[in-house]
Amino acid sequence: ALDDILAVDGVDGVFVGPYDLSTDLGHPGQLDHPDVEPILEAALKKISASSKASGSLAVSDETRAQYHAWGTQFLAVAVDITMLASAARTQADRWKAY
Repeated sequence: ALDDILAVDGVDGVFVGPYDLSTDLGHPGQLDHPDVEPILEAALKKISASSKASGSLAVSDETRAQYHAWGTQFLAVAVDITMLASAARTQADRWKAY
């Protein structure tokens, strides 16, 4: 429904969730899968070619560079649950000795 989304007045940017997309396509978390990557690339390029800002999630420098090359104008760079889990592990490790 990307064309319909791009046609909505008042929408200034479109964010493509790569993990959601990969799951919808039957390849959860496999962002570089041959069924996923071309669709993600085409979507980001199509958004970038429109009057809307293109965005996505990049959790590595390699992914950030690739999505930038595909025209993204804004990126989420972390996942909240991953950050929370990391902070919890750090605290647990810190206090295990006591």
